[in-house]
Amino acid sequence: MRPASMMLFDLLADTGEDVTGRPLRERRARLARLLAGAPAALALCPQTADVDVARLWFDEFGVTGAEGLVVDPESSPTPPTAGRHGSQPRRG
Repeated sequence: MRPASMMLFDLLADTGEDVTGRPLRERRARLARLLAGAPAALALCPQTADVDVARLWFDEFGVTGAEGLVVDPESSPTPPTAGRHGSQPRRG
């Protein structure tokens, strides 16, 4: 049996502040700071703007147990009505 782990890709609130209206790049930077020093079971999900790298990850995610990709521009806020958490999930 393998221990549980979680890959985090976005931050919706920070110490009670709703940050969903802020750009993804800022939310991820905040999340990275919050995860600094966290146990290895909590990790920041990798991110790339390179389509070829994203395709490679998508093809290989099945063996890692990941469920898919989230496709969001770095400048995007998280609209409350768009998809799950404002993202565009892509499943394998």
